[in-house]
Amino acid sequence: MKTLLAAALALIFSVGLTFVFAQLVAAQASIVDGESETKTQIYDGRWWLAADADERSGFLSGAADCLTSVAHARWLTFTVQGLDAKIGEYYKSHPSDVGENVADVWRKIQSESQPSKGLPGAEVWKNPHGYLDGFWWRQGSESENRGFLEGYLWCVRTCVKQRTDTYSQSLEYYADKISGYVRAHPKAEHEAVATILLRFRDRSRTE
Repeated sequence: MKTLLAAALALIFSVGLTFVFAQLVAAQASIVDGESETKTQIYDGRWWLAADADERSGFLSGAADCLTSVAHARWLTFTVQGLDAKIGEYYKSHPSDVGENVADVWRKIQSESQPSKGLPGAEVWKNPHGYLDGFWWRQGSESENRGFLEGYLWCVRTCVKQRTDTYSQSLEYYADKISGYVRAHPKAEHEAVATILLRFRDRSRTE
């Protein structure tokens, strides 16, 4: 009897360890998949011409937000007005450059353009993220919000020299987290989307 009981307990323990191990493997695979989704995505002319207008607009907004406020890129200004059309025209008139990254085309277009001057009476933003706050996010479409995350995280991963935060989950994960946070916290409408996103970064063991 004791032998049977011991065998049963050993079996239960073994099954339990197997289940826990399987869960850990699945969780790790999820993280790797999320990281690879944004790391392996190439934002070139093929992607640009296939994306809809909202996603392209969101990408430019997210990339510009990070480039100016985090990466401190000196080659661009925050404004992305009219940039969508210019990038599209470039790819269409230069079909051999369809494999060129959107950011490289963006930089090329800006270097060939006259510096833009602020319009009289235009609103001046006192924070580095401008109008890209929780209210903007809530008013945007799912495609535009996804585009923002694509652009912002692309910049974080490729343009920020000394990264202090990492994001290994999927774009859908962060979109759901941001939307949920904005719904649950009315004051978040005045908080920058980038700041809200930072709340859901990967946590180190010391945090």
